Amino acid sequence: MKNEILEAALSYQRMGLSVIPFNKNKQPIAKWETYQKERADEAQIKAWFDNENPPNVGFVTGAISDLAVIDIDTEKGRETIQDYIPDSLLVP
Repeated sequence: MKNEILEAALSYQRMGLSVIPFNKNKQPIAKWETYQKERADEAQIKAWFDNENPPNVGFVTGAISDLAVIDIDTEKGRETIQDYIPDSLLVP
């Protein structure tokens, strides 16, 4: 059976994201500070994710991944932040 999580992690790494493993409680398993300055290579990603019970995939945000995240938990929060997001913003 193909390890879909590993394939996803490698795909994200090829997109330029700094990939790290997370546990089910959304906590990083690896020391993420290292990956603010350098991206994990394919061998490291395979070491983390190429097993029968791989962890979740996470990313280090900021300059290393050219990625910013806005975490909104309520409809009121979404409505409030909407005024500050330009229509031209591209999001995945």
